Amino acid sequence: MAFEDYRPNKGIFGSDFVGFQNFFEFFQSPFAPRVIRNTLVISFLQLAIEFPLVIVFALLMNEIRVGPFRKTVQMLTYMPYFISMVVMAGIIVDFCKSTGVVGQAIGFITGSPVNLFGDPVYWRPMYIVTNLWQGLGFSSIIYVAALAGIDQELYEAAEIDGATRWKQTIHITIPGIANTIIIMLILRIGSIMSVGQEKTILLYNSQLWETADIISSFTEGVNQMSIIREENGRLTVCYNNETMWIEPWGENALRMRPYTEKAMAQAHEKGTPVMRPLFYGYPQDSQTWEVEDQYLYGDHILVAPVMYAGQTSRQVYLPEGAVWTNVWTREEFLGGQTILVDAPLDRIPLFVSDATLAELLDPR
Repeated sequence: MAFEDYRPNKGIFGSDFVGFQNFFEFFQSPFAPRVIRNTLVISFLQLAIEFPLVIVFALLMNEIRVGPFRKTVQMLTYMPYFISMVVMAGIIVDFCKSTGVVGQAIGFITGSPVNLFGDPVYWRPMYIVTNLWQGLGFSSIIYVAALAGIDQELYEAAEIDGATRWKQTIHITIPGIANTIIIMLILRIGSIMSVGQEKTILLYNSQLWETADIISSFTEGVNQMSIIREENGRLTVCYNNETMWIEPWGENALRMRPYTEKAMAQAHEKGTPVMRPLFYGYPQDSQTWEVEDQYLYGDHILVAPVMYAGQTSRQVYLPEGAVWTNVWTREEFLGGQTILVDAPLDRIPLFVSDATLAELLDPR
C-alpha cells in the first residue's frame, strides 16, 4: 500500500502502483521535519524512561513474597491495559483538563489550574506518564516470566555466602534475564519510528500539533478521508468505497495548518476567538458592529456563509482599513463597502486581507 495510490473501492490489488511518489509527497510536505522530530523524540523518551522502568517494576514484583498482596498489585497494574483506548482517552482528558484532578493538583502547587491540553510543552510528559499508567504492568509480564525461570538454588547459595538482596539482584537476577532484556531492546529499537497513532489522534488538538503530531497520526489524518485526484483537478473524498462529496480545495487546505495554528495560539495566549465577529478585528469601523452573518477566521480571512436555502448570491460587507481579495475570482476591493458576490452551491464567499492566503485557498 505504501507504493500505491490506494483507493478503498479498488482494493490493494486494483489500486495504481505509484512507486515512491507517496514518499516524495511526504518528505516535500512542510510538516515532514516536525512529525519526524516528534516521532523520534517520543520514541527515545519511551526507550529511555519506559523501557528501564518496566524492568525495575518486574524486579520489584519479584521481591514481593506475600501472595495476596502480589496478586492485588498485579491486578491493579495489568487492568488499565485492557481498558479500551477510547475510554482511556476520556479518562485522561477528564483528569488533565483545568478542572480535572491533575490540573487542580498542579494549580494547588503553582497557584492556578493548568489545562495540560492547552500547551504543547505538557504533551510529551503526559504521553509518557499515561503510557506507563496503562502499560507498565502488562509490559512487565515477559520479564516476570523470565525471572521465574532463574534457578532458585543460585539465590540459596548466594545467601549462604552472605550476599544481600541487592547483591543477589546485581549478580544473579539481572544476568539471569539479560538475554530477555537484549531481545526486547532490539525489538524496541527496530520499531523506533512506529509510535502508535491511536492515543495521539484521540487526545491531541491544534494547540498540541507542534509536539504531538507524529508520522502515524499525520499520515492517518491525511489518508483517513481517502483523497482521490480526478482528471479535472478536483478532489473526490471517498468513504466506505463510495464517493461522498467533492471538495475543490481540500488538498491545499492542508497548507492552512500554520495559519490555523497561529490563530489557535492567539486563542490560547490572549483569549482571542479563532472565529470572531467583524468588529473584533475592525472596531474602528462602525458598520462592522451591525454585521451579524459574517465572521473572521483568524486575522485575515473573512467568511460570508450562505444563510438561506436556494441562495446563489449574497451581499458582503468588507471592513474598512484593508484591501480585500476575493479568493475565487482574485478581484480586489477597498474596504468600507458592501458588494454583491456569487455564492454557488459548492463555494462559500471568502475574502482575504492578505493576498498570499488566496494562493492557499484557491482550488486552481
